[in-house]
Amino acid sequence: MVDKELPVKISAEDKELTEAIPVQVNPQYSSNIYNLLMSWQGHVARIRSELDLPDSDTSIWGVHDLKATLIIRDFNERPLGLIESSTREKVEAILSEIDQLFRSYTEEDPRNMIDYIDSDEPDPGRGWWWNRIPVRGPIRRELDVIYGRFQRRI
Repeated sequence: MVDKELPVKISAEDKELTEAIPVQVNPQYSSNIYNLLMSWQGHVARIRSELDLPDSDTSIWGVHDLKATLIIRDFNERPLGLIESSTREKVEAILSEIDQLFRSYTEEDPRNMIDYIDSDEPDPGRGWWWNRIPVRGPIRRELDVIYGRFQRRI
């Protein structure tokens, strides 16, 4: 389902550099910037690859997978202010390429539909990626259904 070749290529030098930068994801788990970048890219590529799949396909991802994808993007953002500037510039360049891929198949969501998943309270301090949703596909259709149900309750 996911592209075998991920769209954003990382040089061996940048891979080594980013693998050496630890990131504390939560109190029990730490990773490194390289793994987080690859996770963000893998999730973004997977969602893109499923845009034209029918809802009847049992392998498709849903809104909770989108939410997990956005959380992974948060984890990528977290260490940027803590790393040395030349390294940060390289990481930001890689991140920017992956972000562009995400933007290519999403649109701004003025209704903030993702905030209605699991009854989250809207967080105005979230990154721009929290305000984007796929323009089409199974995740978009599921978001539309959930948002519609919520609107009928209020």
